[in-house]
Amino acid sequence: MKEKNIFAQEIIFVKMFVNMMVYQKYVMENVPYRKNLENIIQENLSDWLNSAKEQDRERAEKEVREKRNELLSKSDKEMCIDRLGLEKPSGNTFKEWLPFLTKIADKMSSPEAEYRQQLRDITKQDGFPYDVVYPKLEE
Repeated sequence: MKEKNIFAQEIIFVKMFVNMMVYQKYVMENVPYRKNLENIIQENLSDWLNSAKEQDRERAEKEVREKRNELLSKSDKEMCIDRLGLEKPSGNTFKEWLPFLTKIADKMSSPEAEYRQQLRDITKQDGFPYDVVYPKLEE
């Protein structure tokens, strides 16, 4: 019989409850096939489970960060200083610069700025990375 070369091993853990079965499924990447792999896993089940959970968490974190970065990228144009319609003041006194600075301050406290900060703080949510609520940009 020819040996298979398996590069991913699925580990399924089942918890039994009264009249109910709940399971969690973890897939481990880059686990080369070897003889007695199932026995090796069973003998070191706690280590394998911890490794599988870590890989699963890292994958979920990466997915959330990628989506967050995409949303930040889409909203970059709203925060560019050249899009604010500002003209550089001609003088160098505070009074001449005040309207310019006020417009910048207004933009930094705008719904767009708040939305972007909420996106940056997404990794601080209690449910991160499995239960994440993405902010919505107020129109």
